[in-house]
Amino acid sequence: MGAAPKVVLDTNVIISALGWNGPERRVYELCMRGQIELCLCPAILEELLRVLEYPKFKFPRSHKAALVQDLLRIATLSEPDTAPDIVKEDPADNHLLACATAAQAQFLLTGDQHLLQLSRYGSTTICTAAVFLNPAPA
Repeated sequence: MGAAPKVVLDTNVIISALGWNGPERRVYELCMRGQIELCLCPAILEELLRVLEYPKFKFPRSHKAALVQDLLRIATLSEPDTAPDIVKEDPADNHLLACATAAQAQFLLTGDQHLLQLSRYGSTTICTAAVFLNPAPA
C-alpha cells in the first residue's frame, strides 16, 4: 500500500463531518485512522475556531475543544508564505490554495462552488468529499 494521500480540508468539510453522517464524516474518520494525511495551516484553524462559535452550530464546548485537540494531534501543519489571488468571489479562501501548495497536498476537499470550479490548483485536485471517496473511472 502506498503512502497516505495528503489532503487539505476546508472548514465546511470539517463542520459537516461533525454535524452530519455523510461523506465528510467518512473522510474525517479516515484522517483520524491515518489513512489520509490531514494537512492544515494556521489560517484554517483560525477559521475553524471562529466558525465553531456560530450560534447555529450548537456543539458543546467540550466537543469543540476535543475536535481541535484531535486535529492538532493528527494534522501536518504547514506555514504558507503568501496566499495567491485566485479566488475572487471569496478572497479569504485563497489561504486554502496556499495551504495545499505549501503542504504539497494531492487533494483539497471543499463544498464551496467557487473553489470546485477551479478543479485543480497546481498539482492539487479540488473536489468534494464524495468525489474523493468515489472518483469517476478514468
